[in-house]
Amino acid sequence: MAQNFQKPIELSLDNLFYGNDNVVLIKLFWLNQDEIIGYRYENDIPKDLVLLNRQRLIKDSLSINSLFLEGYNSSSKNFISIQGLIQTGDHEAIVLHNFGSTKFEVKNERIQILSQTLPRSKPDISEKYFKGYELVHLDGFTLGYRAEMKKWITDADYWVYNWSTGKFALYEDSKHSEVTKNRYWDRKKDPETQSTYTHFLYNVVQTKEGFLFNLPLKNRFVRYNAETNQMQGYTFPDLKKSGQAWFAFYDRVWSRFFAVLDSGNEYNIYSLDDQTNSFSKLTTSDHQPLGFVGGKCYFREFTFKERRKDYYFDHYLVDLFPKLD
Repeated sequence: MAQNFQKPIELSLDNLFYGNDNVVLIKLFWLNQDEIIGYRYENDIPKDLVLLNRQRLIKDSLSINSLFLEGYNSSSKNFISIQGLIQTGDHEAIVLHNFGSTKFEVKNERIQILSQTLPRSKPDISEKYFKGYELVHLDGFTLGYRAEMKKWITDADYWVYNWSTGKFALYEDSKHSEVTKNRYWDRKKDPETQSTYTHFLYNVVQTKEGFLFNLPLKNRFVRYNAETNQMQGYTFPDLKKSGQAWFAFYDRVWSRFFAVLDSGNEYNIYSLDDQTNSFSKLTTSDHQPLGFVGGKCYFREFTFKERRKDYYFDHYLVDLFPKLD
């Protein structure tokens, strides 16, 4: 896969994956290269999840509002905030929302609910790990993270409980010094609900071995291995300026890690060798990378419509390893 450094990425019609001027999909999430989940909004309100195929056609939808709000009507302005989506299998994911965790799978181009709400069981661990902690219930795991709900997280002390083994693993981020104020995620152009809960979930990715936790304020990331029950912390290369930030991503299709450095005026994209913790620079972009799938990088572009009353997002998928001429 080695190659020379590419020229900077430019978003164009050549790498436009989905343009949604009329249907507002604010974010895409690739389960694999053939099944894509999109967050669909209507009049600034979360409407549903939609399933797109490789040909970018919407094949099915799932309304979390209709699942939990009796007699749901979009004109009532009542809605349930979708706080995160964490993939748990090649065709499965969990949606985290106000009412808990809903697990679904994609089968025959349809979204099928496996569990409307996952159990909110309390792990058999010391009570001190519940006081001041919020819980995230996933299939087979419970995550706990320390937070004050009226403040953004700065020290992400958290733990993982594996229900299949009964093992508990703890990581205390508060023992490391803060080196930047940059949280990587820029939500100025993001209509999604912002909270301490979503703030934590933005930095969590489930991998095939366990979880990847990003700690951008500390210039670190942590990998949790479910088989060994080990938390392994890694430090990113030093920042040249305090306003910069690193962020690690996981490409589930390739079982490979990538890293992005927000340098302050551009984003530098690297391939990350998880065995040696070495970084190989691939390219740069003026736009913020949001994810990786099959060696491709996902971007989106925010645009206001006339008179700034409405908006839409265009979504781009750029091949980081193009064929040589």
